[in-house]
Amino acid sequence: MATPTTFRKLRVLIVEDVTEMAALLGCMVESISGAHVCAHAANLWEARLEVSRNRPDLVLLDEVLPGESGLDFLPELVELGIPAVLISGVQETVSARGASLPRGALGRLKKPELMVESGRKPARLDWSEIQLRLTDWIQELNSSSGKSPDRSPNKFPNKCKDEC
Repeated sequence: MATPTTFRKLRVLIVEDVTEMAALLGCMVESISGAHVCAHAANLWEARLEVSRNRPDLVLLDEVLPGESGLDFLPELVELGIPAVLISGVQETVSARGASLPRGALGRLKKPELMVESGRKPARLDWSEIQLRLTDWIQELNSSSGKSPDRSPNKFPNKCKDEC
């Protein structure tokens, strides 16, 4: 009798200090076949703790965090062999550094504006480009690690659509 092939989903750590953005990124990652969020961290102290606990396969790393820059954490991730995708809310950072990525970064995504003026309710956003780029990076990492997930990206679950 043939045993079904199983694979381990790619573990993603989200390092983001804005709770709403972390939730939206988490929802996006969970909607991608072959990946799941293993932990969230709001600062680099928590991120270091989660890396030691969970040994993620990928880190979504906010560049601007309380106390330290996310870029300060990249050399540690490189030493551990853990790639990162930088998340930046600063347009100048994305434009000026878009072509040159620091060592250890797979890429950089611009963080969309999350809040609307009235009531701090999450704005409706078009996440399709961000989801496609994350899906590509996750598939690339899965391929290079020998994992064999279903490659078709899922659409956002209704819960995420309501939040985005």
